[in-house]
Amino acid sequence: MMSKLGKPRKERKPTHTLRKEQKMELLSQIEQLQDQLESLKSQAIVSNALHVKKHTQAPVMNAILRDAIANVEMSMSEVLGNITIREDDDNGDDNVTQLRLVTSTGSAPQAPPLETNSLQFNEFCEATTSGGPNGTATSEFGLIMADFVDEDELYPYRAQERMRKDVTAALLLTRLPKEEHRHIHGVGDDQTRTSDDGELIVKVTLWSLIKLHHSDLEVSYDCLEETRHEIDEKGSAHFEPVTTLIM
Repeated sequence: MMSKLGKPRKERKPTHTLRKEQKMELLSQIEQLQDQLESLKSQAIVSNALHVKKHTQAPVMNAILRDAIANVEMSMSEVLGNITIREDDDNGDDNVTQLRLVTSTGSAPQAPPLETNSLQFNEFCEATTSGGPNGTATSEFGLIMADFVDEDELYPYRAQERMRKDVTAALLLTRLPKEEHRHIHGVGDDQTRTSDDGELIVKVTLWSLIKLHHSDLEVSYDCLEETRHEIDEKGSAHFEPVTTLIM
């Protein structure tokens, strides 16, 4: 599914909402994939264990996710060591955000800037006693999904000045079983003891696909390689604010 946004602003918000509904349909598929996560761990791009206090609830977590996305350009500048500028303030609603970012390549400042236009959706759901398949109980989870905008009539890509980078990603926050946490950190270490003292251990898993489009701009081989290397090394920088804020 590719995102296409028209010029009239009154049409853009319903389009955002429709895209959100399409993305949230993937939640059921994610639940089905949970059983396969163990065998896919070696292929996971990011899997961290973080500590979040028990009193954290859906409104609080949704606010955290929303604030993290709202300030993503500042966090990206810190992580990448370059300059990232956000060119929009078109948030749509609390859980839907359009991000139009322009980023320089820190290790190759002479390279053309990268532009990214994406829609991001966030949702945090409380645990239920019967909300799962066949009425089973579910644990609380948070989800951020991002997909690139392929065509934007109001803000078209500036191919004569910039290189285009597309980001498709899903970040999932789930409860980490104590047994798995002990396996990661070792039995009896400080982090394991902390989890036994009343804190909820959260697992952050990120799946992402980043594409650098072919450009007709004159870019040297060295600059292009530095740009690709930076994308490979720090491609998940969009989501650094989330892991920082929930710790």
